[in-house]
Amino acid sequence: AFTDFNGIFEVDDENSVYSSLDGVLYNKNKTTLLQCPTSKTGEYNIPSTVTLIGYHAFWHCKNLSLINIPNSVISIESGALAMCTGLTSITIPSSVISIKSYAFINSSSFTSIYSFGIVPVDLNSSPGVFINVDKTLCTLYVPYGSKAAYLAANQWQDFMNIVEMEELSNLAKDSLALVALYNATNGPNWTKNENWLTGPVNTWYGVTVENNRVIGLTLGD
Repeated sequence: AFTDFNGIFEVDDENSVYSSLDGVLYNKNKTTLLQCPTSKTGEYNIPSTVTLIGYHAFWHCKNLSLINIPNSVISIESGALAMCTGLTSITIPSSVISIKSYAFINSSSFTSIYSFGIVPVDLNSSPGVFINVDKTLCTLYVPYGSKAAYLAANQWQDFMNIVEMEELSNLAKDSLALVALYNATNGPNWTKNENWLTGPVNTWYGVTVENNRVIGLTLGD
């Protein structure tokens, strides 16, 4: 009904079926993103309540330069990110188990797609997911050790450049977990470039904190 709508959505709080947030239309509890208007520009962060990106949800949102899909999303419906010609990259989190037909059709500016599913999403029942995505130009990044699975998978195998993302060492994984924990809780009152000892004995992590967020991490030996 609202495909190519270029205004904003505003839903009465007492509506029992629908809701809106920042001009975007959702179901009542914001688990389904129903329609993003084409008036949206720049970067859009899908809320972490969303589990389903609906049919034609971002259809022709050519002025969006980045769409961040959270780990809560499990399904991307037909044509959900079609004709998003302003996007050069998209990240598909490992939580996604279903991608419907023509999901990314005519999003022709993609130069990279990051798929974090160790097992590629089964596209056998979803024709034309990547129609008019240039599979010679666009690099498909996949988890370490999963390239063979993607090379054997319907439609994923059509990408000429499939690159495995480097495996993180346990040390790096621990470091990133600490950074995530710090950023999630605002951590203790660390100051810029303060060091602390953790993990394996004699392994130091140098942290750069700015505006109470970790913005840099240095691993030492």
